[in-house]
Amino acid sequence: MASDFRKRVLACLRRGHLTKADLQHWLGCPYPTIHSWIDEARAPGPVSVHRFEPRLKLLEAVLRGGRHFPVPMDVGHRDRPAYILGVRHEFERGKGSRA
Repeated sequence: MASDFRKRVLACLRRGHLTKADLQHWLGCPYPTIHSWIDEARAPGPVSVHRFEPRLKLLEAVLRGGRHFPVPMDVGHRDRPAYILGVRHEFERGKGSRA
């Protein structure tokens, strides 16, 4: 289960042209955690999988829609966190269009 979660995280990074920092903001977890999953190839523990699974599923759905990612070119480096969080909050509230 944990290795499947890690594979899905990596697929989201590629599909959405996301950075580790982008994923940190989307999932709401510490950067070192993301770093360990990606760069150190550590599988997340069961608590992490349980905690972050809903947001990973949401990200996968948003990426399938293809409208919000990759982050638009006119969104600057400093504005990326706000953009990522804005999209996540929009979809968490059910106001985003997944189509």
